[in-house]
Amino acid sequence: MRFKFDIKKFLSIFILIGLIIWLITYLYLHSNDFKSLSLVSPWLIIVLIVLFIANYLIIGLATKILLKPLYIKLGFLESIQIAFMTGFYNLVTPFKGGFAARAVYLSKKHNSSYTDFVAATSANYIMSFLAAGMLGIISVSIIFLYKFTFNLPVLLIFIATTFICLILVYFYKLIPFTKYPILNYFVAIINSYYVIRKNKQTIIYTFVLSFVQIIIGAIMLMIQFRIFNVPLNFIEAIFLSSIGMIGLVIAITPAGIGISEAITVFASLIIGISPVSSLSAALLGRVVSIIVLFVLGPLSSYLLMKARPYHQRIDPRKTDVIESAYKDMNNVYHKTKYLKDEFRHLVGKYSRKRSKSGAKIHFDSKYKKDYGL
Repeated sequence: MRFKFDIKKFLSIFILIGLIIWLITYLYLHSNDFKSLSLVSPWLIIVLIVLFIANYLIIGLATKILLKPLYIKLGFLESIQIAFMTGFYNLVTPFKGGFAARAVYLSKKHNSSYTDFVAATSANYIMSFLAAGMLGIISVSIIFLYKFTFNLPVLLIFIATTFICLILVYFYKLIPFTKYPILNYFVAIINSYYVIRKNKQTIIYTFVLSFVQIIIGAIMLMIQFRIFNVPLNFIEAIFLSSIGMIGLVIAITPAGIGISEAITVFASLIIGISPVSSLSAALLGRVVSIIVLFVLGPLSSYLLMKARPYHQRIDPRKTDVIESAYKDMNNVYHKTKYLKDEFRHLVGKYSRKRSKSGAKIHFDSKYKKDYGL
């Protein structure tokens, strides 16, 4: 059996080891500074745990909403369990292995295609980054007005993120399939995103949930700094939460360990918070997340493997019929949506043409009713 070298896994582990060595060295060199810190309100750790769980409830709800237009119906409890399972496997595997676990679960339990999963995940990231970019611009502006602190590269990151996300939100269209299987994989992802984006209610709900998620993250940061008696107001917390959300792009280590803490320390320096204070607060948040995910992650994975999918529990007498219908819809979904839009285009094109005798061709009135368009 030949050994296969995985460069991504090696890079992720190498960076993680480097960050751990840096952290240990930093803690050793600044041990006296850390000893000067004290836990002012340790009971607030319980509030942190509650908010962390609430954050994952929002992630689960967003997953449920995004998959609904693709005919993948999740139960509310099932979607929450998927969120915790994803977070746990992201923590114990490099390069966000939790997303692979979620894709496999949806494929096995709901007969979902991997292209639908990638499209839903992409839509979620687009909405999250859009909310983070907009809140980041607002928070940077307010901080400059009352603190006269300004960082141009960070502002440009927020502006660029917002601009790119707005382009992806407002400019979308179906792409016809090609004769190349590899290209068709990406075409299927784009067309799945088209289906999600076309559902305005889904996009609005996801954006609002992303907005709330950043707010919860900001409140958690305020509590984390408060526990160490470090003042952090709401606007500054929004700034840290927004840049932390965008930092998910480069989080290639398991659960972003080390990278998210480094981003928090860097962003805190901009608003005048010392690295010792910000690193202590960030590490406290990391400890809380590890404890919660190691408790609820394996439990959620076990329950998901044992339980039947939500759509099979609607009516046990109709399980076979529902499964068959879901399989049929998943197999023809992209093609039927494409054909339906092509038909609309033909109706609009040929209904405006006239025959040689000058009589108008009523193409739309003849066929539109039959197709229910």
